[in-house]
Parts: sequence; C-alpha cells; structure tokens
Amino acid sequence: MYSKFAELQQIQEEQMFLAMREIKKEKLRYGLILTVVVLISYLIFILSALALGLATANTAAVDSWQSKSFVMTKDANGNAGQSLLTTKQVDQLSDDKTATLGITPVNMKIGGKRESAQFVGMNNDEYIAKNLQLTKGHLPKAANEVVLADSVDKDIKGLKSLNNFFGIKV
Repeated sequence: MYSKFAELQQIQEEQMFLAMREIKKEKLRYGLILTVVVLISYLIFILSALALGLATANTAAVDSWQSKSFVMTKDANGNAGQSLLTTKQVDQLSDDKTATLGITPVNMKIGGKRESAQFVGMNNDEYIAKNLQLTKGHLPKAANEVVLADSVDKDIKGLKSLNNFFGIKV
C-alpha cells in the first residue's frame, strides 16, 4: 500500500516538473493566460463595486428617513413606485409615527437633455418632511414649490422648463 502512495507521489512530481518546463518554454502563452485571468478578476471587482454603489445611491433617501418599516401592496413586488394603497388602507395605518409618500418616476427633456427623475411627495406635517435637511435653499412654502436633489442638473433654462412643464416653482 505504501509503495502505491510513493508511486503516485513520484508521478505527480514528474507531472509538475513537466508543467513547469512547459511554462518556462512558453512564457508568452502562459503570460497572456495569466493576464486574461487578472483582467477578468479586475472586471468582476469593478462591476461588483459599481453595482454596490448604484444600490447605495438608490436607497440613500430611504435610509435617511430612518424608518423601521414600509408598507406596500403585495402586487408591487418590492417596488415603491408600483405600490398603490387606497385611502382606507392609509387611514388604518395613520398615527404620529407614520408618513405617507407618493413616488412617481418621470422622464423629461431639460435643456435639450433627456433626464429621468423621481418625484417624491410628502405631507409637511409628517416626520420625514420635518427631518428633511437641505444643503441650500428653503423647504417648499406653497403648493407649487419643490425641493430638488443636488444631483439634478443646475441648468437654469432647464429648470425654467420644469416650471412650464409641471407648473411648479423651483
């Protein structure tokens, strides 16, 4: 039994020696293979980091609300923009620790550029609106005023077209 183990070990050593000799002989080929493996690993790393960054950007607003739970309809499939609660359902959930939100995706042309955005509507007297921190400007005082995210294009002509399109003051 011991001799079979020693025999197998000797065969493995011979194969390793042949493999190393082949690698030394064909440096360019194995160098290219190693380069491809490294580049694929780098690509996977970059794509994973990008996906994580996008996921974080999409949930940053929701995380800032510091809510413990969210209520959505079953058929919304976890998509807040697809969830539609009735007035009766909202009234059943309402208390001082509840906030009602309306989320609407929009696609528009601003300053000759196509933009996609999310309109998030909330009541001024609920906790999310009260805790809203602005980097500049003021909270809406009239029904036709909005708060824009810092990432929105600051093109004045584009913002004026927002006023014309939606009838809101920016």
